Amino acid sequence: MSRRKFSNNLVTLRELSKTLEDQSRLTYVRYGTEHMLISMAELPKSRAAALLAEEGFSSERALLELEAVKGKLNPNKTHASDIVWGPTAYELLRAAEALAGRHSSDCVDDMHLLLAIVQTPKCGAYQLLKRLKINYQKIETTLVKKLSEKAE
Repeated sequence: MSRRKFSNNLVTLRELSKTLEDQSRLTYVRYGTEHMLISMAELPKSRAAALLAEEGFSSERALLELEAVKGKLNPNKTHASDIVWGPTAYELLRAAEALAGRHSSDCVDDMHLLLAIVQTPKCGAYQLLKRLKINYQKIETTLVKKLSEKAE
């Protein structure tokens, strides 16, 4: 797979994900795909964030649901898996990169990442959308259509 550059939105996404803990909004040992999704909803001028909002997704509601499901972890307890992005987050970024290639995009952006999320039922972000009763099938259909139009 060729390495495509990541859009400024995805660079911002990583910074937003890191601030979820920095602002003590959550105290997780590692950042997962759920954090990527929640941060995506806060991206300024993001087409993916706008699409999520249209379907009723909000970062505040998602944070509450995530906390209810997973609870908070002890930030002082060290784990061997204390890494910034979990393996499934990396897998999603690689899947988004592959999607960008399929749609002849010059760079990987938030729409590719959101499409990777809604096409990966095993990831926590997908499960969070499902728990919040967000119409992820509609999001997938809309994203595929928009990305296909962009490629033409």
